[in-house]
Amino acid sequence: MAYIGQAPANKPVSSSDLEDGLITNSKLAQDIISGETALAEAPADTDEFLISDAGTLKRIDASLVGGGGKILQVVSSGVIDQTYSSNATSYTAVTSHSLAITPSSTSSKVFMMFSFNGRSSGTANTTFTLYRGSTNLNTNGFTILHDDNASADTEVQCTLTFLDSPSTTSATTYALYGKSADSGDSFRVNTKGSDSVITLFEVGA
Repeated sequence: MAYIGQAPANKPVSSSDLEDGLITNSKLAQDIISGETALAEAPADTDEFLISDAGTLKRIDASLVGGGGKILQVVSSGVIDQTYSSNATSYTAVTSHSLAITPSSTSSKVFMMFSFNGRSSGTANTTFTLYRGSTNLNTNGFTILHDDNASADTEVQCTLTFLDSPSTTSATTYALYGKSADSGDSFRVNTKGSDSVITLFEVGA
């Protein structure tokens, strides 16, 4: 600014020099925190909060804020009335017994519940397990039906549960697999009109 005569001495601006409402939001830099806009939904993992770290103001991603263990979404198959029978001696997928879920965060876990009627025919053991995609979540199997009586089959209502860490935000499919210890025998699912239900829970980390 140009002056006629001597320029006035520098003087710090005080709060009394500013009228209320004189500085508007449009005059502020984009990195100024104004709180003008309200968040209308739950924060995403990449949203940030401000915290004071020993007096120093810092940003933190919402994904790092506590509150883990909450159920974020539930996916259910509904009633599955499909029957299945096989004499495979290596793990094979049980038809129609699979369900996909899309985690909202890579840190989320997936808790799964597979409830079904399992039957072992013959004298060989039957083993059931759960897969994530092509990965067996328990190579030793979750449920073993032991049949040591050739004149009678073993039939049990089974519920398999497992807490998985898929580390992805892509659609992830979980499926029921089974096998028999002897190809001369067989394992069956949902015989005698029984049904199955699969439920997947996304759990916040």
